[in-house]
Amino acid sequence: MQNTGVSRRALLGGGVIATGTIGGIVAATRFSELKIFSSLASSRDETVVWSGVASNPENGYIFKRPPFDGGGFITDFTWSADGRDLLCCTDVFNGYVRRAGEDRWTPLLETKNLPHSEFDPPPKSVYNGRGLYAARFAPSDKRLIYAVWRGRVYRVFRGQALPTSLIDKTMLANNGASRRFGGALAVHPTDSGVVVVGTNGDGAYATRDGFASAPVMLDLPQTAIEQGNVRGKTLFAFAPDGGLYAHVFGTGLFFYPTGPFGPVRFLGGPLNSTGLKLMPSGDLFTVHYRFGSAGKETPTQTAMRGIWRLRGGDWTHLRPGEWVDQVAVDPSDEQRMLSTDEDSQKWFSSQDGGETWRDIGDEYRGDGEVAWMSNRKKAMYPSKIDFHPLIPGRLVISDGIGLTWANYNFERAGDLTVHDMTRGIYEFVPTCGWARAGQPDLLLGCMDKAVWRVDPKCGLSGEWTYAPKDGKRNESAVTHLRSIDGAIDDPRFVAGLFHQSGGVPGYSEDFAASWIPFGRKPDGSAWLPGGCIAVSNRDTMLLAEGNKGGLWRTRDGGVNWLPVGFGGVTHVRSLVNAFYVARKCIAADKERPGTFAVLMNTFDQPGGGPNLGGLWVTADGGATFEQVFDGALHSPGQRNFEPSQFWQCRLEYVPGRAGELLYASETEARDSETLLWSRDGGRSWRSLSAYRIASWAFGKGKGDGPDARPAIWFYGFHDGVRGLYVTYDWFATAPKLVSRFPLESISTVGRGLCLVGDMNRAGRCAIGLGGASWAICEPS
Repeated sequence: MQNTGVSRRALLGGGVIATGTIGGIVAATRFSELKIFSSLASSRDETVVWSGVASNPENGYIFKRPPFDGGGFITDFTWSADGRDLLCCTDVFNGYVRRAGEDRWTPLLETKNLPHSEFDPPPKSVYNGRGLYAARFAPSDKRLIYAVWRGRVYRVFRGQALPTSLIDKTMLANNGASRRFGGALAVHPTDSGVVVVGTNGDGAYATRDGFASAPVMLDLPQTAIEQGNVRGKTLFAFAPDGGLYAHVFGTGLFFYPTGPFGPVRFLGGPLNSTGLKLMPSGDLFTVHYRFGSAGKETPTQTAMRGIWRLRGGDWTHLRPGEWVDQVAVDPSDEQRMLSTDEDSQKWFSSQDGGETWRDIGDEYRGDGEVAWMSNRKKAMYPSKIDFHPLIPGRLVISDGIGLTWANYNFERAGDLTVHDMTRGIYEFVPTCGWARAGQPDLLLGCMDKAVWRVDPKCGLSGEWTYAPKDGKRNESAVTHLRSIDGAIDDPRFVAGLFHQSGGVPGYSEDFAASWIPFGRKPDGSAWLPGGCIAVSNRDTMLLAEGNKGGLWRTRDGGVNWLPVGFGGVTHVRSLVNAFYVARKCIAADKERPGTFAVLMNTFDQPGGGPNLGGLWVTADGGATFEQVFDGALHSPGQRNFEPSQFWQCRLEYVPGRAGELLYASETEARDSETLLWSRDGGRSWRSLSAYRIASWAFGKGKGDGPDARPAIWFYGFHDGVRGLYVTYDWFATAPKLVSRFPLESISTVGRGLCLVGDMNRAGRCAIGLGGASWAICEPS
């Protein structure tokens, strides 16, 4: 497809879209006025290049990235029309661009290229998730990108982003199987104002002016419910002449011969699609993805599995009934094809247009841009495979931890050797972490790749590890860290709660280099996922299971476990409602071995048991407890109990101060709770300051003197200013505002338990950036 020139009006449209401020510059009110941003662009292709590595000094601090790129789920990718630039979407945070000649990806959306009103705070919408639902270059001008974020469509021109008229639609970036289905947005090949967007059940829309004015809703059927219990997408592909294909999940394929504003006819075909691949010959390929797990499909749906080709109005079903997730067709020789399943367990190739297939085995990761991905076997979970438009035989794959490429020779059998091209993509979801005085490294936890051992100067001391079922390291699985804590008597002993494929609770004797699984519960049942763990000495621990499981104790380092009871209940349960909540409701006093505090915000026990609401403390490792506080902990002026307090909280003992506790929680009146402090073992509490805690996030760090209390890092707000704060003198003076948006990221800062202060150097802290991985803050 050629890069065809168009008029300025066709390129930029003419309607009013928005006003706002971007980086101190008043934003244009018409697309035609976007030319004012040309002075901000670099000379190369007039694009803006973002660093994303280290920020300029801000309030006396700088932010750097730890050395583990990747993570998250790359849900889709696409090339510019000239095949030189690449654009990708993710399920948990943002999207990324990689221009020709650049050695790393840069975020598509940041604080410096969005109007302030779009991120501080982000506007309420039907869907406020942080992943990028869809994005496409305009084929006629690659400086222009359309992107869908938080339920609204943006125009990103020369790096600067403005919202359009299409807002508040259900477009779910990280929900259900449809996050694997690419192509919900398409741009006309020669007229960049003509754009179509499909939603998760909110209709499909077309515009002639880049959504400057209200779009037209296409007369297409409602999409069906897919396996994530949400409605699937409508996917699109423009033909070179402007004809438009539209696949409606659950119904099939439609065709607009003259484009989205003309007549339409139904072409049938498979009921769902992972994406539409329109080839130079005019053939269209798609894959019918499963509707659900085994036994949940109808026989008709199962029979439709496989690859489908539309040629001359007729459908051909290739590999019928087989579990195929993605297909790639070589544009230089459409007889040559590759396919794989959802887990990339098997790859198949064909040299006769899909009539016959050969099993070519599995993939192996060779050398790449990111060391931890290179030269080893790791599962991929591909979301899209496609051949490069300029390099013959070059396959590009987006998957669960990044993007990769491979040169494939159809004449030679054997495994597929892939090479990652993921530098600059930061998509891990931080969960929790651990730091201790005398141990120089930080342990930073994530979804998917559990525990990273990081030199806080941004070196990597150890790659990610976790505790698999067989006690051996398995680099290929997906495992989440939910809670981690260290021992008083052994600086190298830590314990963690893991879950998903292979992950079970366990402990490490070498500061997270390797893990040993805990013994099973007394009845032999498996541990429930998620929860919270607290460690006293290495033999004595408390463990609260997620998903409303029980509270357990051990006195032999995790080999044997006993149920914990108090308040007339023989086995206390339901401290942590769900596996995915950030609820740190048990804590170990590191100054008094065997002493733990347990917070009950659930009140009634399952089955109508007694009210246990309050704070309970044990001095003998969990054998006996005393209730030291009755009722819910809350800031002055708040109601005694709100149901949302049950979801997220953080309870911590103060390092170096026996019996002192800190607590923050979530309430229905978001961002209204202060940080609470108890000096008498939890019997009485008071607010430390008027600063409000947002996202129940605070972390301890090294103070500024040998006898000083720890520094407290927190994400919150004061006098209407939201940001990351730190106090080195226990709130004696006003906390210092460190940054409002570290690394200019639009992600939520410090959500959950994701602030980990360095206990060895004052002024340094690891910051969890929501879905955008970790950052290290330190004095500049």
